[in-house]
Amino acid sequence: MSFQCKSNSMKGKAAVGLALATFALSGCGPTGVGSSSSIPVSEEPSSSSGEVFESLDPEKMPNYVEDLDSFEYDYETNPKAVTDPFFDGNIIYNETVMLRTQEDGTGLGYLRFEPTKIISVRDYTLKNVFAEGTDYVIDGNSIAAPAGSKIGHWTDKQMHGEEDIPAPYVKTNGIKNTLTDYMLMSSTVYTESPFYYGTQVYVTYAYDVSEVNAAELPKSQIASLPNLKAKLEAKSGSLKVVGIGDSVIEGCSSSEKFNHEPYQAPFFDLFTEAIERDYGLDVTGENMAVGGTTSSNGAQDALLARVVNQNPDLVLVHYGINDLPTTSPNKFKDNIEYIVLYLKSHLPNVEIILMSPISPNNRSYDIFRLEDYRSRMDYFVEKNDGVIFLDMTAYSNFMLEGGRDYYDMTGNGINHPNDYGHRLYTGALLATIKTA
Repeated sequence: MSFQCKSNSMKGKAAVGLALATFALSGCGPTGVGSSSSIPVSEEPSSSSGEVFESLDPEKMPNYVEDLDSFEYDYETNPKAVTDPFFDGNIIYNETVMLRTQEDGTGLGYLRFEPTKIISVRDYTLKNVFAEGTDYVIDGNSIAAPAGSKIGHWTDKQMHGEEDIPAPYVKTNGIKNTLTDYMLMSSTVYTESPFYYGTQVYVTYAYDVSEVNAAELPKSQIASLPNLKAKLEAKSGSLKVVGIGDSVIEGCSSSEKFNHEPYQAPFFDLFTEAIERDYGLDVTGENMAVGGTTSSNGAQDALLARVVNQNPDLVLVHYGINDLPTTSPNKFKDNIEYIVLYLKSHLPNVEIILMSPISPNNRSYDIFRLEDYRSRMDYFVEKNDGVIFLDMTAYSNFMLEGGRDYYDMTGNGINHPNDYGHRLYTGALLATIKTA
């Protein structure tokens, strides 16, 4: 059966139905912008600095491709290419890169790893294929757009609002049309238009798994979620998943949410659908996240009572970005603790995945305070059974090494992941609950 990036509506999921020109009603705008392992590894000796390097083992990677010469791009027919963590194989699908205009007018960007083979280079629709040599040149982990290339790129000054941006983009005081409008926020272009996702290039490539330190990748914590583990291993029965949090878990800047190609679902839906596909469970997802909300909003009895009424087996909690301008680290800790204690007191068997956000744009947010939030998250895991913490901040920082930066995987320039970022969330969640 062929796979479409535009997912089918799953049970309990409301239809998106979001018109492009009604962004102000979406709740996805920015608020308060201010200054036991499942990874197939073998452990190597520690380096002189004390850092442990864990090598990925190809023989234990279920999606590893031996014959790269005959491998063909299969993203639209292989659902696991969309959802699975890249470290389950040696192919990275549609990694996004934002090229920057150089002094000679060409474009330059960086992949996370040095490719051993380029499989495909496409535009955001995933329909238009760029030609090697004519449209792009690979050198190490860099990708360049030579003169005459069809691949677009912006100058740093344009992305920071210091240089004119040509039509059809229009500078406004509020986003009303998501095809054209942009605003300047903390010396950064904020927009839901194709300015970012329409310019980013989508690269599928094979990489050398021996160069990846698995110690920095999300690991399975399923042993700490015994009820979920039993359901997954039984591969039968039902599972109710509820999500609460901000615009990221709501799905903002995913292409399905904003109704543009390739219509990829946000990570909450991809995650729940992958559980149903891979484990044979009857999964119902209820995403109760609301854009612009903080941990204080999450710690409200009215919201938590609604969650309890859903009688979920698993709750995903995602707060942090909107908290940064106003919420102290101790207050953030208190809010998350209240959420956990309320849910566990009313639903003793419920299990919870606490998530930190992917690192937002450091030109717009105080990412050092985000570190303070993260440092308090282990407390909840230690004090409560059936609660784990997925550190997406650390994982996203790892995926932005190699010369990359936030603009390579943003959907709006300040705080939303693009489709690739939503797939990073999905893969990390699946790795976190992996049973074998």
